[in-house]
Amino acid sequence: MEPAPPAKLGALVVAAVKALPEPAEWALLIDRTGFSRPADWGVARERLLHCAAVFRVNYCYVVAACAAAALLCDVGALLFALAGGAAAAALLADTRVVGVSVFKGITPQQRQAGAVGVCAAALVLGGAAGAAAGGAVAGAAACAAHGACYEPAPTFV
Repeated sequence: MEPAPPAKLGALVVAAVKALPEPAEWALLIDRTGFSRPADWGVARERLLHCAAVFRVNYCYVVAACAAAALLCDVGALLFALAGGAAAAALLADTRVVGVSVFKGITPQQRQAGAVGVCAAALVLGGAAGAAAGGAVAGAAACAAHGACYEPAPTFV
């Protein structure tokens, strides 16, 4: 018997977190002595590529935190997204009322497709996708600015 979808989702989240390598030291990321203005675009690009390789996990955390903060600031979008998630969970659950299946005649694949559609509609109509995307873009811009202006120490290379 297959585990329930929430159990699969929890296992997927745990596997994704375990798959991430260890982040670089946060103190190194915010070390003010390493910042300097790049001489030209080529130097900025080299620094950005180097920092992206070293701080990629840290940058992922920054972008995710910015997206979450933007979503939390838009309460209406957050509530709409939670309602869509609840509706999708109800679609995925094998709901039975007095021993009779509510979704009689609907295949599990159709229920999964409906759950994805409900979630997508909730995110788009509630503005949650736009709020989260805006926060992610702001976080990515901050990471790009950090990477272009951070000059790694010779022992760090």
